[in-house]
Amino acid sequence: LSPTNVTLDAWIAPPDYTSLPPVFLSRADQAGSAEEAVAGELIATPTGSMLFARVTAPSLTADRPPVLELGGEAIAFEPADPGQFHLTYTLDLDTLKVLSAPISDDQDAGEPATAADERQRVAIEFQAARRDLGGWELLVTPDQAPSIVLSDTPTVSDEQLVEIPYAALDDYGLSNIIGTLSLIAPVEGRKTPPVMEEVIAQAPEGQSLGARM
Repeated sequence: LSPTNVTLDAWIAPPDYTSLPPVFLSRADQAGSAEEAVAGELIATPTGSMLFARVTAPSLTADRPPVLELGGEAIAFEPADPGQFHLTYTLDLDTLKVLSAPISDDQDAGEPATAADERQRVAIEFQAARRDLGGWELLVTPDQAPSIVLSDTPTVSDEQLVEIPYAALDDYGLSNIIGTLSLIAPVEGRKTPPVMEEVIAQAPEGQSLGARM
């Protein structure tokens, strides 16, 4: 195979909940825009992202397709049209079998794991007929649970309206916040009053509530 008759197009699509744009993978000698991730850079990748790749190689056949080398595994592309091959792979922390490098070397053996410790470095490399088409290193990160706290003491107005100040935080923003209010029965043995569940905040379409980490 010569470099002129083989082309690779590869990109990473983050999950919808992140609202992040796709990242296009480019070799250092082929990068053409700021949206492209050049080989040699560490690419932050949320867990659940989809890796898409397409190889055009007229001289390759279905019995010797291009492969994705990932964590010591060779994942074969699927043939499409003659000379066309494609691959889709889910980059998920729970199922990914990859070679990973520790994020921190100074953690004690008995120390509980932190969010940073859950990240994984993932080396990916595309090959066709044993020729390197490009390699990148990803940092696959977990989706952190959102957090919310009371930022002040709740107040009640003269019109009996309850105001609950809060501060919310999430790594990719929040679409809505639901509050559940319940009354305490004043006398033991009485039936517990009904629980009220209300959407107390909702973000406009395309926007986010709270702060992003």
